Amino acid sequence: MLKRDNKSKVENPDRLNRLVSGTKVTGDLVANSSLRIDGEVIGNVRCNGKFVLGSEGVITGDVFAVEVELDGTIKGTITAESLLTLHKTSVVT
Repeated sequence: MLKRDNKSKVENPDRLNRLVSGTKVTGDLVANSSLRIDGEVIGNVRCNGKFVLGSEGVITGDVFAVEVELDGTIKGTITAESLLTLHKTSVVT
């Protein structure tokens, strides 16, 4: 019997959550699938899939995700279960 990994489901584009540029959220965010943020979050972010922070994205808080890809700014700690990718525009404080 082949056991299916639940993490493969989160790569489905239909299960992508997105916070667009110009949007500001105050409070913690929890996503059971992939998440892309191009806006601003003041609070912690927990993602049970791939987390992408766009170049205009700003997070003041901690990030926990399976995979993390950064182009934006994080003022907090980052916990990536399997992969952390920092692009040249990323800033981590």
